[in-house]
Amino acid sequence: SDETLYRGEFDKGMKKGIGIYRWPDGTIYEGEWKDNKMKGNGCIIYLDDRIYEGEIDNGEMHGFGKFTWPDLKFYIGGYENNIKSGFGVFVWNLKNMEAYVGFWAKGQPEGPGVQIKGDKIKYGHWKNGKNKKYYCEIWEFKQTLDEEQIDYFKYMEKPISYINLWKQ
Repeated sequence: SDETLYRGEFDKGMKKGIGIYRWPDGTIYEGEWKDNKMKGNGCIIYLDDRIYEGEIDNGEMHGFGKFTWPDLKFYIGGYENNIKSGFGVFVWNLKNMEAYVGFWAKGQPEGPGVQIKGDKIKYGHWKNGKNKKYYCEIWEFKQTLDEEQIDYFKYMEKPISYINLWKQ
């Protein structure tokens, strides 16, 4: 009666396998289920046209995923319990290429990262979402990564391949 809908696979009376679920507010999830919970890979489409595609655990964005907004902003990277975490790319202006590429914690930039505004690139180190230090040269940034034993380019492989697929 509240317009909740599930269509998909069951096992012993529980949602398991592939299925589609619609909440009363119109939000839709399509993806994998295990033990009545969204778990695995899936897609959540919100009523306001925001979309999440990626890994889900226990009903939350958890792992690697892509979140897009109707105004074409997007984030591609890690999530932990619905919050940006780990390495990610956030583009808020694709036309003029304004973005942050780097590490996240508690939904904010945290650690080494790169801020891009058009043809200007600034290398820095963020703390609690604010840049604490800009590096004048890329070698200073690279030196910091080496000191923190971070293979930055290893982290960039998955988001870059995802962005290339998204552009097609």
